[in-house]
Amino acid sequence: MASIGDQITKQYPKSDVLDYDGLSQTLKKLQDLKKTELQAPSEWGRLDNSDVYVITPRVNGLHLNEIIPKNEGLSIASLWPLVTQIASSLSVAHESGIFHLNLTPDCIYVVKDENDNESIVITGLGENQFLKSYSSVENKAKADANALADIINYALSGHKEAHQDTFNSVADVLSAYSEKHRAAILVHTDLSTTETPSENLTEFGLGRLFILSAAIAVLGAIALLYYWLLSGS
Repeated sequence: MASIGDQITKQYPKSDVLDYDGLSQTLKKLQDLKKTELQAPSEWGRLDNSDVYVITPRVNGLHLNEIIPKNEGLSIASLWPLVTQIASSLSVAHESGIFHLNLTPDCIYVVKDENDNESIVITGLGENQFLKSYSSVENKAKADANALADIINYALSGHKEAHQDTFNSVADVLSAYSEKHRAAILVHTDLSTTETPSENLTEFGLGRLFILSAAIAVLGAIALLYYWLLSGS
């Protein structure tokens, strides 16, 4: 990956690109979405040696690794607006057949406008799904949801390491919750006031999972967001 001025260029060996036409069509769809939260490339093509290049604008902001306090994490009040933007933006991408497959904190940027309002930008969408190194990923939507779950856990705790006393996958837990309570979840329209019954916290262990943030009151809303992501799989 090369960085020149306000642009970043990625180069993929021709042997790793399984379907250049599919890649090109997907990047064009990403452009056509015109959604500022989903960064689209400005240019892509083949080099003389048939390697593939993708050029994207540099994001004027900080990625999550730069804003999450080490060993402390963010408060739920700071994280929640970002989580809703990330999940809803990924849902839009998934509905168009665009996936990430390597979603990490340094792929998600937080940018501020002139009034200090924060919004997110997700980089790297639509490229990996056509690379040989990601060809074994069958459930692409769930792969992105699992990655987002890991990011949430890291953002709340400040620790990237998984802890043995928590679930292996936040997304699996929330998916199970949403499947069991799908009818109840679908009637919620105000994410900020969605509540989770205490007996379900005991059953699924969600209280342990989010104990660092005391975010129990919003778990039902997070489950809804993951249901949106996973329902497209």
